[in-house]
Amino acid sequence: MRTTGFDTIIELYGVYIQLFPGDTIPKWGEIVAHTDHNIIIKITKIGQLNGFSCEYEIGKSYCISWSKFSCSFLTNRGSI
Repeated sequence: MRTTGFDTIIELYGVYIQLFPGDTIPKWGEIVAHTDHNIIIKITKIGQLNGFSCEYEIGKSYCISWSKFSCSFLTNRGSI
């Protein structure tokens, strides 16, 4: 089982995150599943585009490789 600072990744199901903090376009989502190689995030909010395009859409789920995944954990959903 992959560890993350939580006891196990299972504890992360339903946790809200900011995906790829520091990106030009901020994105937030919920962790909905994982495999040994990927994590699946459902996007719940996208920040202002400010003229940039964004490949992510609110309400859609995305499979992201663990090797490319980074996030900040939100203390509560009210943060998004």
